[in-house]
Amino acid sequence: MPIDQNSHLEYTINEWTKEPFTKILEIIFSDKTVTNFIDIGANVGGVIKALHTLNYCKNLKKIVCFEPDNDNYNYLTDICKNINTQNVDIICYNIGIYYGINEAQVCGTGDGNIGGYFIYDDSISREHQVIPYKNKIFKLDNIEKYIDFEMDVVKIDIEGSEINVLENSTIIKNSKFIILEWHFNANRLDEFILKNLPTFEILYDTGNTNYLLKNKKVILS
Repeated sequence: MPIDQNSHLEYTINEWTKEPFTKILEIIFSDKTVTNFIDIGANVGGVIKALHTLNYCKNLKKIVCFEPDNDNYNYLTDICKNINTQNVDIICYNIGIYYGINEAQVCGTGDGNIGGYFIYDDSISREHQVIPYKNKIFKLDNIEKYIDFEMDVVKIDIEGSEINVLENSTIIKNSKFIILEWHFNANRLDEFILKNLPTFEILYDTGNTNYLLKNKKVILS
């Protein structure tokens, strides 16, 4: 896995400009009412750069990115500044989204992957080793403090914290689409959606832990 910002950007752009991710974006942007994209766990900006590369930014008026790691955040902001923002307003926040605590110890698996940071939460059972970064703390907050409009697309890739966020966020439950990387047993997802996101359905399964969830209120042609 990529261990520096440049290689991780290239990796993510390559991933998101090919199937199955292009299929997810094709479905989403077939809805012409989509005008904003919220990236929770934006990392180095690879997904936003991919949207720009695929010419989807022209459909958007606002992009909001959340990235708690300082190095990744600084890289992310540079990438966003270099995207033609004539039609879209891009806002970046150096914060992680989480409920119940304001900061947390950052951990990894020992592989050096800058896209694999996760916060320590003893309520989450992980199958891999958990190695703390002793000098790395993430600042955390609720997304409702930063978003005051109805969200169209929410991409969530936060290395296991998705359970906490989707259980507790009220505004995400009213969004149109959720692009979700699910870091747990796939069999748990159906039950989790039924309990915590009852107005959503799985519209597309990439087969590699990523899913497109659609709010049932959205009618696609």
